[in-house]
Amino acid sequence: MNVLPGLPYDGPEPDGFGRCDELVSYFQRYVEHFQLPVRTGVTVFSVEQAADKVHFIVKTRTDRQEEESVLSCSVVVASGILQTSIFPPTRSRISSNITQLHTADYRSSAALPPGAVVIVGSGQSGCQIAEDLLSVGRTVYLCTSKVGRAPRRYRGGDLFKWWVSMKF
Repeated sequence: MNVLPGLPYDGPEPDGFGRCDELVSYFQRYVEHFQLPVRTGVTVFSVEQAADKVHFIVKTRTDRQEEESVLSCSVVVASGILQTSIFPPTRSRISSNITQLHTADYRSSAALPPGAVVIVGSGQSGCQIAEDLLSVGRTVYLCTSKVGRAPRRYRGGDLFKWWVSMKF
């Protein structure tokens, strides 16, 4: 499901689940293949329609407050579903000696202190982090709820492949 136009998946497991480093590597290959002008470390603070009514002016700002405008034919806002880290109110009752991270702040198992890890939530991010930690031998406790799940495979095909075929 994580392929972009013009650069098909070329790995050994088309219905498998790629790890974070594999996805990052794929994005890097895509950028190199199409020689895309990727900018990192910037915040988009304004998108306006240009006077010609065809283009957009995208204004960005770096961490050092340097501003730049980019002219574009199209704009895709791919911000994800959750833009604000949310913690349960009980967080404040946990000792400050215990490291607490939101999934958005997790980078690698090496960045965590030694010991077991409790992951609250079994969504995609929670499960991927659990898999990452287990792969390096960490003890992991994955806390879940009664969240509804759809089967991953139906009539011999991955569920997402069916959804794509149905233009869902």
